[in-house]
Amino acid sequence: MRFRLSALVFAGVSFLAFPLSAKEKPNVVLIISDDQSWTDYGFMGHELLETPHLDELAARSAVFRRGYVPTALCRPSLATLATGRYAHEHGITGNDPSPALTGGDQDDPDYSRLRAELIAVTAAPDAPGLIGAGATLQRGDRGARVDALRARLHELGLLSDPGRPGDAFDAALESALMRFQARRNLAADGRAGAVTVRELDAGADRRVDQLRANLERWRWLPADLGERHIRVNIADYRLEAWSNGRVERVHETQIGKTYASTPVFSEAMSIVEINPWWLTPGGLGSRWVSTFRRNPGYAYSQGYHLVDLDTGERVNAYTVDWTGRRFRVIQEPGPTNAMGEVKFLFPNRHNVYIHDTPHRDVFALSRRDDSAGCVRVRDPRALAVWVLGGEGWSAADVREAFEAERTVRVRLQNEIPVHILYFTAVTDRLGRVRFVHDVYGRDQRLIDALDGRMPPPPPAAPAREETGAGAL
Repeated sequence: MRFRLSALVFAGVSFLAFPLSAKEKPNVVLIISDDQSWTDYGFMGHELLETPHLDELAARSAVFRRGYVPTALCRPSLATLATGRYAHEHGITGNDPSPALTGGDQDDPDYSRLRAELIAVTAAPDAPGLIGAGATLQRGDRGARVDALRARLHELGLLSDPGRPGDAFDAALESALMRFQARRNLAADGRAGAVTVRELDAGADRRVDQLRANLERWRWLPADLGERHIRVNIADYRLEAWSNGRVERVHETQIGKTYASTPVFSEAMSIVEINPWWLTPGGLGSRWVSTFRRNPGYAYSQGYHLVDLDTGERVNAYTVDWTGRRFRVIQEPGPTNAMGEVKFLFPNRHNVYIHDTPHRDVFALSRRDDSAGCVRVRDPRALAVWVLGGEGWSAADVREAFEAERTVRVRLQNEIPVHILYFTAVTDRLGRVRFVHDVYGRDQRLIDALDGRMPPPPPAAPAREETGAGAL
């Protein structure tokens, strides 16, 4: 898979935390990052450099500027940055990175539209009348901030009547505000709280930064996303099924809660499981083990079973000896199964995948960060028809599998690339750019990195004392 480079940092000896011999000193150092959190940027112990090959490094992209090189990257193997498959494919000889840099732009139409929007915003910036910080505005309120809110929504084309100074916050203003919130993927409650006001007050400077961040993310993607592939935009709660350069299906999604945020990565879908069992992960599983001890009847009523990890057999929670035993909880297929009717597996180190959900009422909300990290998809049967259509299955075949009272596990012969992405500036079907809420707060960290603003390195961990029994 071919990755594009985003930036290369020319590093002198003074920037290197790892001493290199004269023969080993590289002329360029690639700095790697992603947009999830600073702890993922490599200098806080996160796994980072497993290979000296440039194509592997480029997979994590580069946004840091001159002057700071994470210790984790400063290894002698960096001397071989311009070697390996990536260098061969891109005509890089010696330590010359120019072929990688000049080939950095994406050919995707969405990338081009974001570039055009960046030019337009820079050339003709808007100057919105600021609503400003203050108490949450809601129906019945009056005052200068309500007037500014009405003027801003009128300016955005969401409110036909600009009203008169001193008019009350009425039903028409509330409806216009809800449309704005829904368009930005905010909770569409018709109340102008701090997050909504911040989006309304966003001017040219912020939009320029937001466009820069999203263009940067485009440059992290493979040049070839796959002839037939799936894209999930976390921030837009949207899944797209692509084939031959066009979108064939669109599905609404739910994503991870803030404390269990869905990560950005790409892997190949290899398995579809219809009427799946759910093997509970550690944290959730331990809570269900406790439920089995306190109230086994309730756990059984929800389709859960208790499995002895040593024997692999199901055990009776009413009679089992709990002393010194290890258990795992599994859930049988059914209407309450946490995976719903189907799950789409693309093995990855995050243990994140796409699946149905019994919590379908959440799809009625504009903001849908509700899962434990996986991507929940609306209308999963239709997605299964699209995926399995590539394996020669008809819609009737898929329907029959769903209606069977057993688990059907299909290993795909034609694996489908799945790209879990994070874009807060997107284009609609008419080619217009739409800005969505930065639900995980990732934009600013990326903008800081692009501008060379680095957080201080973490303090060194205190030494641990060994004990006579041996420290772990």
